[in-house]
Amino acid sequence: GSTPSTGIPVLSVSALAEWTRPSSRSRARAAPIPASPPNMVAPTSRNSGRNPTGPPGGRASVISVMLSAANLMTNYIGVETLSLSSYVLAAFNRESRRSAEAGLKYFVLGALASGLLLFGSSLVYGFAGSASFDQIAQASGSVGLTFGLVLMLIGLSFKASAAPFHVWTPDVYEGAPTPTVAFFATAPKIAAVVLLANILFTVFGSFVESWALIISII
Repeated sequence: GSTPSTGIPVLSVSALAEWTRPSSRSRARAAPIPASPPNMVAPTSRNSGRNPTGPPGGRASVISVMLSAANLMTNYIGVETLSLSSYVLAAFNRESRRSAEAGLKYFVLGALASGLLLFGSSLVYGFAGSASFDQIAQASGSVGLTFGLVLMLIGLSFKASAAPFHVWTPDVYEGAPTPTVAFFATAPKIAAVVLLANILFTVFGSFVESWALIISII
C-alpha cells in the first residue's frame, strides 16, 4: 500500500506558491520612494526664518517711505504704493459682491485723486525748478505753484478722507472686510494727515496765505 520511491522530487502546491511569491528584497526594490513632506524640506538661506504669508511689516515700511519722503517723486511713490495695496485689501473677499464693489469704487476714485496729486506735483516741479522739498521751500511764489499746491492738497485730502473728499469712505468701509476697515481707519489716515502737515508747514510754509483758506474749509 506504500507509494514506491522513484527518486524524483515531488513539487507540492504549497512549495510552488512559496517559490512564485516575490521575495522581500524584490518588494523593497519595487516599492516607490515616498516624497518628502513639505515641512521636512530644509529652508534655504533666502527663505530661512520667514513667514510664509509674507512679512507683517510690509505696509508699515510703505508708510515709512511716505513719512520720510524728501522730494516729490518719493512722496508720490509712497502714496501710490500704499493706495494700490489698499485697493486689493478692500476687494479681498472675492466671494462678496459688496467687497468687489468697494474695491472698484476705491480704485476708480483713488485713480482720480492720484491723477490730481501727480498733476499738482508736476506743476510744483515745473514752477519751482526742483523736486526737492528744500528747494521748493525756497522758491518764489507764482500762480502756477499755487495751483499745483491746490491740486496736491486735493489728492492728499482724498487719501486722508477729509471733507468734502470723503464721499468714497462709507461705501468702501461698508463693503470691505472688518479687519481691512480697522486698518483703513487708522494707519493710512494718520500717515496721510502727517504727510499733509509736513508738506504744508515744511515745504509750503512760506505760502500760508495761499492754503490757509483751503485748510479752513476742509
